[in-house]
Amino acid sequence: MTVVYISRIPDASNLGEFPPLAQAFREDFSSGNWPYDIGDDPSFFSAQALGGPVTWGVCRQDVRNQLIVGDVVVFFAVTFDEARINGEYKFIGALTVRQRIDMNEVFGEVSGIRYDQYLNLLVRPSGTGWEHFEPALPPDHWHDDWMWRICDHTGYRKVMFLQSGGNHRRGDPLVTAGIPTTFAPNYIVFSTDPEQSLVLNDPPLIAAWQRGGELEEWLDTHVAKEIWSLTLAYSHRDHLRTRNRQQPHRQAWADPPFPRDDWFQKLRQATSGLKDP
Repeated sequence: MTVVYISRIPDASNLGEFPPLAQAFREDFSSGNWPYDIGDDPSFFSAQALGGPVTWGVCRQDVRNQLIVGDVVVFFAVTFDEARINGEYKFIGALTVRQRIDMNEVFGEVSGIRYDQYLNLLVRPSGTGWEHFEPALPPDHWHDDWMWRICDHTGYRKVMFLQSGGNHRRGDPLVTAGIPTTFAPNYIVFSTDPEQSLVLNDPPLIAAWQRGGELEEWLDTHVAKEIWSLTLAYSHRDHLRTRNRQQPHRQAWADPPFPRDDWFQKLRQATSGLKDP
């Protein structure tokens, strides 16, 4: 099980025009009704809009590469005020990994689901190969390390992918150091089984942070206590934040001593007074 974060960027203005689904996402994002990540990754908005499962395919490739089918990912969100003096942490939900697929499969048909319509993409087919494409963001916000995020790293260093990505011409096959590049099966598809998934429509506030403090302070509420006891209580650290100011929101790994189904049952009980989507 991992504990992961969605870092919501408060200001989504002046980011340009988008295709219809991306524009709808941008409007929902800007409303502040739900703490989406600015690139819809993980794809909570796309999943809801398109009626498919939540997927994860852009950020934290180091975590995605380690996940296996059956793992549970727990999601928290952090939002900051404009001056980044105060931060609020909310519990989003938890999802079980159902599949690991690569970009070839994303642009095929996996169980009849059109993942190629999702917003959390880094490439799309073009010509005899591929082109860099991130539909939720304007081009000047695209990731320079896009190839590193979706390709097999075996035998390569990150700088090689940065060079290859920078030199890639739209429509050409992906090549690194003169060798055809293989996609990694690290586009994560989560289960939609209600016994193995929980996403809250109104995520509860569970912790707060103020500038100058290293760690967040958890609220003295029933739901906050229960969520902590089901997640960080079984982790190598007891806070969402780390003491590393450069990377305060690294993932934490947890290993509860009871079966996954029992864990989800306890989680549903802890959040039973909250609204699901």
